[in-house]
Amino acid sequence: MGFLFSCAEKILLKCKKPDTMTASERLTQARNYNQKHPFVMPTDHQVRYRKIMIEQYPCVIMRPHDGKGKGAVLYIFGGGGLLSAWKPQLAMARKTAQDSGADVWYPIYPLGTEVSLAETLRILTEVYRTMLKKYPAEKIIFEGGSSGASAALALILMNIKKSASDRLPMPGAVIAHSPSSIPLSEPEWKQMEQKAEFDFMCSINIVRNCQELFQLDDDAEQWMISPAHGDYTGAPPLYLFYGGHEMLSSCVPYFAESFRKAEITFRIHTEPGMFHCYSMFPVTKESVKSYCAGIRIIRKIIQD
Repeated sequence: MGFLFSCAEKILLKCKKPDTMTASERLTQARNYNQKHPFVMPTDHQVRYRKIMIEQYPCVIMRPHDGKGKGAVLYIFGGGGLLSAWKPQLAMARKTAQDSGADVWYPIYPLGTEVSLAETLRILTEVYRTMLKKYPAEKIIFEGGSSGASAALALILMNIKKSASDRLPMPGAVIAHSPSSIPLSEPEWKQMEQKAEFDFMCSINIVRNCQELFQLDDDAEQWMISPAHGDYTGAPPLYLFYGGHEMLSSCVPYFAESFRKAEITFRIHTEPGMFHCYSMFPVTKESVKSYCAGIRIIRKIIQD
């Protein structure tokens, strides 16, 4: 970690205000934010943009100007499953297209402010189903950050649980930046609380609010909000990145245990001293290195 970033981190931690928001207040805040930030089609010319509709939801397809359309990334933006944070993360999706040469599909999917988590995953599955008409499954990569990373992993888990006749072919890989997973036990909560002391971006209260807001009708569907404890048998290669100073890095041993149990190919990298979703934003030496590692994964998959 560089000296300047270390100083900035200390200042941000000192300035971090206690988060006492209730689940109801957070839901209202998210709805107000989403109302003020409706989707608008990008107008820059940094990539070629095209919009399609998946049912009533727009999906932006970005292709670099020299792109050949040999493979694609399903890029799922994060925001706690509540905030329509499409605009601040669109720049990173566009950069991914430019640096990897892949098409990037960027769905403006329905959020937990209006629909159930099951409905969110259903729409994202329909995006993937549409992608499969244009690209071989092995040339598609799921990618996302925070709740978007969790959604990418949940899509894999949901597909695994389907009957053989309904199951879609697995994508080539999943790149998950700081995926969230709600703890299932008190020891897990304790570990996350300890990590939260070093996290200047997120609070443990956000996770507790989400636990309350994303209530499930069936305990058997716990994997939707706690993907660290899912059954990944038959999953494609999974690549996870965490910052060592983010509270969600407490999920690492639980993801690793689930992946090992499923006997799948995976790699989890935790970068000491780094922040939430650091590997999506190449602003430090460490984040550039991890961002480029993700780009190399995409390039290899679409070019092989």
